[in-house]
Amino acid sequence: MTKTFQDERIILDGHTYDGCTFERCELVFFGAAVTTLTNNHMIDCTWRFEGNAALTLAFLRALAEGGAEEMVLNTLGLGARPPSAHGAK
Repeated sequence: MTKTFQDERIILDGHTYDGCTFERCELVFFGAAVTTLTNNHMIDCTWRFEGNAALTLAFLRALAEGGAEEMVLNTLGLGARPPSAHGAK
């Protein structure tokens, strides 16, 4: 789907967006279905993670803050980061 969306609330779940432009949109992901985003342009958009997606992000944050940051980063394909300055001794 190649389309321009402006000033809309877009539910991403279960949709494929390829080559679209989103301007000033609220992009919402519930984590209820696979979503594909490819070659899109997002201008002044906000993101909302609700339902299962919000729970998953909260769980990943708890893991990272609980000592499993490297595992979380590796799971996301981001690799480990050097220790932060506030964690240095």
